Amino acid sequence: MKAKIIDFSMGFNRKQRLTLELDGDFRNLFDELKEQEVDVQVKKYRAKRSNNANAYCWQLIGELAEKMDLPSVEIYRNMIRQIGVYKDFGGLTESTAKTLKTAWEKLGLGWICEQLDYEDDGDSIVLRCYYGSSSYNTKQMSRLIDSVVADCKALGIETLKPVELERIKNEWESKGVNKNCN
Repeated sequence: MKAKIIDFSMGFNRKQRLTLELDGDFRNLFDELKEQEVDVQVKKYRAKRSNNANAYCWQLIGELAEKMDLPSVEIYRNMIRQIGVYKDFGGLTESTAKTLKTAWEKLGLGWICEQLDYEDDGDSIVLRCYYGSSSYNTKQMSRLIDSVVADCKALGIETLKPVELERIKNEWESKGVNKNCN
């Protein structure tokens, strides 16, 4: 839930108090959790990417696919690798690596898992697991769109004017991410 920090104070008992202004309706949860111990995580708010940015991403990928005579999914997955939002997992047995790869890739088209190498012991496997764009934050999605636009321009495919491109990259919605580009 999106919130804004309003006040911070410390009581005589040295306990800290944080006052938040919430965007959503917290009344039901308040009644349920009042006087209970809860886990709290506070982090900087990042808006989710808009459906327009996602739709534009796929429109351009489709045009690239047509021009290059390649499947759209192949172009998208190559872009995901280029953007390079990934996590490496090392020290895996062959069985564990296979299970992780299967589970990771079920998360969507862009959730790619590749074997990098073996550890120094010669038996343990290292996997590189790329995150699909459905998990991207604003900056990562902007990098993806910029990369797709650059490839389009290199092949003479018409793209939005820079002002319009910036508008869709900055037009973030808090709900409803289109899961086609994931």
